Amino acid sequence: MKRYIIVLLSLLILTQLLGCKERSIGLFNDSACKAPCWREIRIGENKDDVLVKLSHMADVEQNTISISGSNRPFIEDVINWKFDNGSGHGSIALKDNLVTAFSFTLARNVLLSELITLYGEPEFITLEKMQLDGTYLAVHIIYISQGICLDVHSSLLPFVNPKTYKIKPSTKVEVIYYVDPMISNWETQVGCQAGVDKEHFSREVENWTGYGSYEIYGFEKGSK
Repeated sequence: MKRYIIVLLSLLILTQLLGCKERSIGLFNDSACKAPCWREIRIGENKDDVLVKLSHMADVEQNTISISGSNRPFIEDVINWKFDNGSGHGSIALKDNLVTAFSFTLARNVLLSELITLYGEPEFITLEKMQLDGTYLAVHIIYISQGICLDVHSSLLPFVNPKTYKIKPSTKVEVIYYVDPMISNWETQVGCQAGVDKEHFSREVENWTGYGSYEIYGFEKGSK
């Protein structure tokens, strides 16, 4: 009997984990419209229409929807909300009450291979390190022509200062951004919410060549 209960609990946990994984990627597997559109909310759409559409989404916790100000480039206000079951939260950036960008922060990270299957091959990648209590690494994978940016799960690497970092199919993506690809230099001013200038971006950007090792830009010295 005890063994039966253990097996049953194990199956329940496995089912829940698989369901969470499918749910995370399912947030973006949208047949209604392609990124940077999301669930028929499109770049340039009016704020009031966005709020109506959010109010009809069953997996959005309605009491968490709020609007706050922002000082980021091309953004004046931000609509924020949480997805149910603690699966993450989303936001929509507005300028002149019109949609300019989306941001989705996932409680359960999605594998990079899943997103490449969904969006296709990226165009660029940036890797930046900062010296804190160890080496803090930030990785952004960018689809400039589509207006998509993937923020890889940030890593703190104690006792090491690497010059390269290996990107694998199992690399985990923590935040997904959709941005208007028509904004001039969106990749340097809004993309991934980094707010870096054009010169900074041009120093650290690399062409995406598939899975493998990429050079890391050393922010603390301004060189690789």
